[in-house]
Amino acid sequence: MSAITRKYTVFLALSLFLSTFQSVLSQQFIGPSTIHDGAGLYSVYQNPANVANNTFKFRLHVITAGMDLNNNYVKYAAPFSMLDLVRGKNDRPLDMNDLIEIQHKNTPLKNGTLSGELRGPALAFRLGPKTQMAVMSRIRSAIQVSDASPEFLTVVRLGLGNYSNYMQMGFAALNAATIDNQFKTVSQAYSEWSVSLGHALIDDGRNSIKAGVAVKRLFAYGGGYIHNKNLRYSIRQEEENPDQLYMNIEDIQADVAYVSNQNDKFLSWAWLFGNHAPGSGWGMDLGLTYEFREDETSRPGLKIGIAITDIGNINYNGSNVNRYSINDQNQTINEETWRSYTIPMEGESVFSNLSRKLTENFNLVNGVEQRPFKMGIPTSLNLNFDVRVIGSLYLSAIHQKGIFNKNNLSWRQTGLTAIVPRLEGDKVSVAVPIMRQNGGTGVGLTIRMGPLMIGSDNLTGFFARNGSAKAQGVNVYGGLSFGIGQ
Repeated sequence: MSAITRKYTVFLALSLFLSTFQSVLSQQFIGPSTIHDGAGLYSVYQNPANVANNTFKFRLHVITAGMDLNNNYVKYAAPFSMLDLVRGKNDRPLDMNDLIEIQHKNTPLKNGTLSGELRGPALAFRLGPKTQMAVMSRIRSAIQVSDASPEFLTVVRLGLGNYSNYMQMGFAALNAATIDNQFKTVSQAYSEWSVSLGHALIDDGRNSIKAGVAVKRLFAYGGGYIHNKNLRYSIRQEEENPDQLYMNIEDIQADVAYVSNQNDKFLSWAWLFGNHAPGSGWGMDLGLTYEFREDETSRPGLKIGIAITDIGNINYNGSNVNRYSINDQNQTINEETWRSYTIPMEGESVFSNLSRKLTENFNLVNGVEQRPFKMGIPTSLNLNFDVRVIGSLYLSAIHQKGIFNKNNLSWRQTGLTAIVPRLEGDKVSVAVPIMRQNGGTGVGLTIRMGPLMIGSDNLTGFFARNGSAKAQGVNVYGGLSFGIGQ
């Protein structure tokens, strides 16, 4: 196998992630999580103590789907909106100049996350006057790049086919040695069954303190990571064709682990039951809330919550699980090789293609012992403050911060801060999330009509054009749930 191609696999996930920028693949559900009891069990995923707030004898959640894209590397600046792209109303394809790199001295390292979530059947019910329980299910999938240098991501985005592209951008690292020692690429796809228990520790009819815990069983069908430890490279012009470039890699050291999986298994309902899953583990959530009510029958006029969610790990083991270390020097990658690695085989997922190329290029397919590996899940600290302003007008403040163990690679929860004004009624509720994430601001809209909920935490990305708004991502979700018996 050609030595020229050996290092490209380290960059493949980054390249494929950035090439999907126009997709709308949230796992955050900020808008519906603020609604007290009309939009299902969304707040329970943010804080398990909220299960004790269910005002129905039974709460049946049918299904919810959501997708999210966020990053702090580029913003959208095409003359047509992403909504035009989705509807096919753009008069030309996206090109290099439609994505503008974000320059910010306080965030020299870049990250981006593409995630999807399918929340399946769930049921909440009472165990007693102060205790309630919920049994919930969901499937989560994500690919994430973190701690990458903007110079390296520029190479990934532009490729090696056109010298003028680099000159147009004033690329300072051309022909100069560049070092990137920190980036990580992580992919995870897993299902979970959880049992949440909420109990009112104190409740005098007006003031209440509630505690909650959720225990989760996890089944993973896809997962892997690339952890770069040392990379020294330069971008140079080919002597025979100066308009063509190549990457000269002086030194590379990285750890790689992966599970081979196919696209036809993506977000399958069979995932929920863990049949032949190569990864499994346990997780938990912990939460606490304080509420003040004007009377026993009203919605809370004041609510404060704190929770730590998704504490746990997934252990991968089996015949299609591999873990390797890369340590090599003095290799090159040309444009032909670069292009050949960007298209997976038919029916093959992005990360499986990365895995296959890695094993082929290092000749590790035969005679190599399969080794297990472990990955964390996206642990998060969630803070919530909610107050009734007047009548049916409420205001929520939300802060989420990812908690990351450097010794245990995982998909990170991207931090955010949001203010959410809303009008809340028995049949219809409207929330307007105003979210700050990755240095950009997004405005969304959530509408609940009876059991149906639709919305987005970031509509800005759908409608922005010409760089007029700092559109660094998009987000959309919808779901159906019922309350049975007051």
